[in-house]
Amino acid sequence: MQLNGLNLNFNSLAAYQEMKQEKENVSFADALTTVRAARTINVPMLTEDTLRGGGFNTGVGAFVSYTIKWANGSTENNPVMTAFGIDENGDAYEKTIYIKSIDPSNATKLEMLALEAYLNIGSIGTSFPPKNYLQGYAGKIGLEDRFDFLIAFDNAISVQTAGGHCQRAKEYRHFKQIYYDFFMSSNYKNKNEIVFKSKIKKILLRA
Repeated sequence: MQLNGLNLNFNSLAAYQEMKQEKENVSFADALTTVRAARTINVPMLTEDTLRGGGFNTGVGAFVSYTIKWANGSTENNPVMTAFGIDENGDAYEKTIYIKSIDPSNATKLEMLALEAYLNIGSIGTSFPPKNYLQGYAGKIGLEDRFDFLIAFDNAISVQTAGGHCQRAKEYRHFKQIYYDFFMSSNYKNKNEIVFKSKIKKILLRA
């Protein structure tokens, strides 16, 4: 694929679509700057056992690719996934993701993609808000960066409602409820403490 004379090597259409979606709210010049910095982007090919595969733009001219599959030994009571790819520094990585240990109020984007696949909702990052709704987002979202996606849902719902995009706001409410129900049903030893901290964050944000 070419964009204004630049060669983009996308082995995954989904990766391009996500990058395009994340760039909808910025100028073409800024998007072009990111593409020039990224130059050639290699994304793993999807296979039959791939749950999620593609990549996301970190916002600083870098790209994180990922392939998420079921891990060996994963069970219904203890679902486990393996994620591997290339991080924003160009280094290969491999991570084990324990689904029931994911905390949506303090999660990486990779964890949310794995949880999205487990819950079988949306399609490659469409079930949770993009990075511009993340509290504390400062232009970068790397492989290890953690955010409160529950608060991001509240931010997205408010913005979409104020903008008259009632259907999108409704979708965000629906997805938020699914993630929240998962959050509450998982076996967290410190569930009450986590919920309390989440409520305190919301109060401080509204002050």
